[in-house]
Amino acid sequence: MPGGGGGDLDQGPLPQGGLPLPPANGSLKEMAPAIFNGNRRNMKQFTQEFTLYWMINQEVPTMQNIYTQMALALSFIRGQAINDWVMGQIERLFVKCNGNMGNEIPPTYCTNDEQLWVKFSCDFKWAFTNTTFKQCAYRELANCVMESKIIDEYIAHFKHLLQKVGWDRTSWGSLF
Repeated sequence: MPGGGGGDLDQGPLPQGGLPLPPANGSLKEMAPAIFNGNRRNMKQFTQEFTLYWMINQEVPTMQNIYTQMALALSFIRGQAINDWVMGQIERLFVKCNGNMGNEIPPTYCTNDEQLWVKFSCDFKWAFTNTTFKQCAYRELANCVMESKIIDEYIAHFKHLLQKVGWDRTSWGSLF
Protein backbone atom coordinates (compact mmCIF):
# COMPACT_ATOMS: atom_id res chain seq x y z
CA MET A 1 0.00 0.00 0.00
CA PRO A 2 1.32 3.48 -0.52
CA GLY A 3 4.18 3.91 1.84
CA GLY A 4 4.46 0.17 2.50
CA GLY A 5 4.90 -3.09 0.66
CA GLY A 6 8.12 -3.66 -1.21
CA GLY A 7 10.44 -6.58 -1.11
CA ASP A 8 9.81 -10.21 -1.65
CA LEU A 9 8.34 -11.49 -4.89
CA ASP A 10 8.92 -15.20 -4.10
CA GLN A 11 5.60 -15.80 -2.39
CA GLY A 12 3.81 -18.30 -4.56
CA PRO A 13 1.20 -17.77 -7.23
CA LEU A 14 -1.39 -15.07 -6.76
CA PRO A 15 -5.04 -15.72 -7.40
CA GLN A 16 -6.35 -14.59 -10.77
CA GLY A 17 -7.54 -11.05 -10.53
CA GLY A 18 -6.15 -7.88 -12.04
CA LEU A 19 -7.98 -6.79 -15.13
CA PRO A 20 -6.67 -4.19 -17.54
CA LEU A 21 -8.53 -0.96 -17.05
CA PRO A 22 -8.95 1.13 -20.18
CA PRO A 23 -7.20 4.49 -19.97
CA ALA A 24 -9.76 7.20 -20.49
CA ASN A 25 -10.03 10.81 -19.50
CA GLY A 26 -10.11 10.79 -15.69
CA SER A 27 -10.24 7.01 -15.30
CA LEU A 28 -7.68 4.73 -13.69
CA LYS A 29 -4.92 3.39 -15.92
CA GLU A 30 -2.90 0.19 -16.21
CA MET A 31 -3.43 -3.24 -14.67
CA ALA A 32 -5.36 -3.36 -11.42
CA PRO A 33 -3.74 -5.39 -8.63
CA ALA A 34 -4.72 -9.03 -8.28
CA ILE A 35 -7.48 -9.73 -5.78
CA PHE A 36 -6.11 -10.36 -2.28
CA ASN A 37 -7.99 -13.27 -0.72
CA GLY A 38 -6.36 -13.23 2.72
CA ASN A 39 -3.47 -15.57 1.92
CA ARG A 40 -0.65 -14.15 4.07
CA ARG A 41 1.96 -15.38 1.62
CA ASN A 42 0.58 -12.90 -0.94
CA MET A 43 0.24 -9.85 1.33
CA LYS A 44 3.51 -8.16 0.33
CA GLN A 45 2.85 -8.84 -3.34
CA PHE A 46 -0.62 -7.30 -3.05
CA THR A 47 0.65 -4.20 -1.23
CA GLN A 48 3.40 -3.79 -3.81
CA GLU A 49 0.94 -4.10 -6.70
CA PHE A 50 -1.52 -1.67 -5.12
CA THR A 51 1.28 0.82 -4.38
CA LEU A 52 2.43 0.69 -8.00
CA TYR A 53 -1.18 1.08 -9.16
CA TRP A 54 -1.55 4.08 -6.86
CA MET A 55 1.71 5.61 -8.12
CA ILE A 56 0.63 5.31 -11.76
CA ASN A 57 -2.79 6.81 -10.99
CA GLN A 58 -1.92 9.36 -8.30
CA GLU A 59 -3.18 12.25 -10.42
CA VAL A 60 -6.61 10.63 -10.88
CA PRO A 61 -9.25 12.08 -8.51
CA THR A 62 -10.07 8.63 -7.09
CA MET A 63 -6.51 8.35 -5.79
CA GLN A 64 -6.35 11.93 -4.55
CA ASN A 65 -9.02 11.35 -1.93
CA ILE A 66 -8.12 8.99 0.94
CA TYR A 67 -11.73 7.84 1.43
CA THR A 68 -12.18 6.72 -2.19
CA GLN A 69 -8.62 5.35 -2.31
CA MET A 70 -9.43 3.15 0.69
CA ALA A 71 -12.73 2.06 -0.86
CA LEU A 72 -10.83 1.11 -4.00
CA ALA A 73 -8.21 -0.84 -2.00
CA LEU A 74 -10.99 -2.65 -0.13
CA SER A 75 -12.62 -3.57 -3.45
CA PHE A 76 -9.48 -5.59 -4.28
CA ILE A 77 -9.63 -7.47 -0.96
CA ARG A 78 -12.27 -10.17 -1.02
CA GLY A 79 -12.83 -13.82 -0.47
CA GLN A 80 -14.78 -16.08 1.81
CA ALA A 81 -12.06 -16.11 4.46
CA ILE A 82 -11.80 -12.31 4.77
CA ASN A 83 -15.19 -10.89 3.87
CA ASP A 84 -15.99 -10.20 7.54
CA TRP A 85 -12.72 -8.25 7.96
CA VAL A 86 -13.45 -6.22 4.81
CA MET A 87 -17.04 -5.51 5.86
CA GLY A 88 -15.81 -4.30 9.25
CA GLN A 89 -13.31 -1.97 7.57
CA ILE A 90 -15.98 -0.60 5.23
CA GLU A 91 -18.40 0.04 8.08
CA ARG A 92 -15.73 1.76 10.23
CA LEU A 93 -14.58 3.91 7.29
CA PHE A 94 -18.14 4.95 6.48
CA VAL A 95 -18.92 5.91 10.09
CA LYS A 96 -15.60 7.75 10.53
CA CYS A 97 -16.31 9.96 7.51
CA ASN A 98 -20.11 10.10 7.41
CA GLY A 99 -21.16 9.42 10.97
CA ASN A 100 -24.22 7.42 11.95
CA MET A 101 -27.07 9.80 12.58
CA GLY A 102 -29.38 6.97 13.67
CA ASN A 103 -27.05 6.37 16.62
CA GLU A 104 -26.16 10.06 16.98
CA ILE A 105 -22.52 9.45 16.00
CA PRO A 106 -21.03 12.43 14.17
CA PRO A 107 -18.28 12.05 11.57
CA THR A 108 -14.83 12.12 13.17
CA TYR A 109 -12.63 12.41 10.06
CA CYS A 110 -12.63 14.37 6.83
CA THR A 111 -12.54 12.17 3.73
CA ASN A 112 -9.02 13.34 2.93
CA ASP A 113 -7.43 12.81 6.36
CA GLU A 114 -4.12 10.93 5.98
CA GLN A 115 -4.72 9.24 9.34
CA LEU A 116 -7.48 7.17 7.73
CA TRP A 117 -4.91 5.57 5.40
CA VAL A 118 -2.30 5.19 8.16
CA LYS A 119 -4.77 3.36 10.40
CA PHE A 120 -6.05 1.20 7.54
CA SER A 121 -2.49 0.24 6.53
CA CYS A 122 -1.67 -0.73 10.11
CA ASP A 123 -4.86 -2.78 10.43
CA PHE A 124 -4.16 -4.54 7.14
CA LYS A 125 -0.55 -5.37 8.04
CA TRP A 126 -1.54 -6.52 11.53
CA ALA A 127 -4.22 -8.81 10.11
CA PHE A 128 -2.33 -10.27 7.15
CA THR A 129 1.45 -10.10 7.66
CA ASN A 130 3.10 -13.45 7.11
CA THR A 131 4.50 -14.02 10.60
CA THR A 132 6.66 -16.97 9.54
CA PHE A 133 8.28 -15.16 6.61
CA LYS A 134 11.66 -14.56 8.29
CA GLN A 135 11.82 -18.05 9.79
CA CYS A 136 11.23 -19.57 6.35
CA ALA A 137 13.87 -17.28 4.84
CA TYR A 138 16.41 -18.27 7.53
CA ARG A 139 15.69 -21.95 6.86
CA GLU A 140 16.11 -21.37 3.13
CA LEU A 141 19.39 -19.51 3.77
CA ALA A 142 20.70 -22.31 6.00
CA ASN A 143 19.95 -24.84 3.26
CA CYS A 144 21.34 -22.73 0.40
CA VAL A 145 23.81 -24.73 -1.66
CA MET A 146 25.43 -24.01 -4.98
CA GLU A 147 24.48 -27.36 -6.58
CA SER A 148 24.65 -27.01 -10.36
CA LYS A 149 24.19 -23.22 -10.47
CA ILE A 150 26.85 -21.03 -11.92
CA ILE A 151 28.56 -18.80 -9.36
CA ASP A 152 26.73 -15.61 -10.40
CA GLU A 153 23.32 -17.28 -10.02
CA TYR A 154 24.30 -18.66 -6.62
CA ILE A 155 25.53 -15.25 -5.40
CA ALA A 156 22.35 -13.54 -6.68
CA HIS A 157 20.18 -16.16 -4.91
CA PHE A 158 22.25 -15.85 -1.71
CA LYS A 159 21.93 -12.02 -1.74
CA HIS A 160 18.18 -12.35 -2.29
CA LEU A 161 17.92 -14.65 0.76
CA LEU A 162 19.97 -12.17 2.82
CA GLN A 163 17.47 -9.44 1.92
CA LYS A 164 14.58 -11.69 2.93
CA VAL A 165 16.06 -12.20 6.42
CA GLY A 166 16.62 -8.46 6.84
CA TRP A 167 20.23 -7.89 5.86
CA ASP A 168 20.79 -4.84 3.72
CA ARG A 169 23.72 -4.01 1.46
CA THR A 170 25.56 -2.15 4.21
CA SER A 171 25.49 -5.31 6.34
CA TRP A 172 27.16 -7.38 3.64
CA GLY A 173 30.47 -5.59 4.12
CA SER A 174 33.30 -7.54 2.55
CA LEU A 175 31.22 -10.66 1.82
CA PHE A 176 30.85 -9.65 -1.85
